[in-house]
Amino acid sequence: MAKKETKKATKIDDKKITVEVDRGVCTGCGNCTVICPLVFELDEEGIATVNEENVNAKNLPDIIEAKNSCPTSAISVDGDEDD
Repeated sequence: MAKKETKKATKIDDKKITVEVDRGVCTGCGNCTVICPLVFELDEEGIATVNEENVNAKNLPDIIEAKNSCPTSAISVDGDEDD
């Protein structure tokens, strides 16, 4: 059974931002890879993965757009205001 892929939190403007792909929900349509190819790519199984090195303030608008464009809502973007 596919599992949820969790990436380390990334600090953006003093907020911890976590981008996750639920591998059990992702169908591999590729919308996220077209919208934000620096952060999302499809793995050898055709399921989206997150390149955490590129989760940053510059890419955040595209990350949010990719999340909103996911037809299965497999992408989550969570911000934590605590340190």
